[in-house]
Amino acid sequence: KVRMATRPSQPSSASEALRFLRLAGQLKGTPRTGWVYRGVGESFSATRVESVADHSWRMAAAAFLYSGDRSYDVGKMIRMAVLHDIAEALTGDIAPADKVEPEDKAAQEEKAVAELTTALEGFSPVGASEVRSLLHEYELRESNEARAVKDLDMLEMIVQADTYEKSSGIDLSDFFSSTAGKFKTSQVQALVSELISERAQRRVWAVRTVQANEEEGLGSKETNRDAKEESTGI
Repeated sequence: KVRMATRPSQPSSASEALRFLRLAGQLKGTPRTGWVYRGVGESFSATRVESVADHSWRMAAAAFLYSGDRSYDVGKMIRMAVLHDIAEALTGDIAPADKVEPEDKAAQEEKAVAELTTALEGFSPVGASEVRSLLHEYELRESNEARAVKDLDMLEMIVQADTYEKSSGIDLSDFFSSTAGKFKTSQVQALVSELISERAQRRVWAVRTVQANEEEGLGSKETNRDAKEESTGI
């Protein structure tokens, strides 16, 4: 019988909040079945990479983590989260690996926002004005809501990285290191601390499982290989 190291199980409020985000994140892979049934496209699977809209949607859901704190207008945060990457509908998701200069990226996004809001303005000038205002506020990071939404942007990314590590065994540590020390709000700081702790415990557990099996000659090559992948990729 393969020996499995014991995992601690004492759920905290932060742990439960992460569970909420993970459960909500399952919607990213839930297809609109009417389209699938009519053959419009294949069903989504775990190998499907999330879209920018997927990312923005869970950020909006995560805004409810701030409910009850009067320092934040959660309704504004939800609108800001939904819109924060809307320029990427036209520019695409420009990642650091693309080596685009920050000024060029900003110029592309500004042009995209202008095109999007111009299209909206004829029908709803107020709506177009609100979109521009929310995006401007987000970029300045001066309001409580803007700082919180930026925290949610980074939190959502590392929660997704954690999910991909567990499903693929790929080490995505660079996503975690790129956000380290950058979180500003206590709500998200608590969740990040819990996530980092869970991730570290998972890696230790995987290493101990491999060591225990190797010492006693237990477990198949596949079992130990999977545990080793979990210890390095997660």
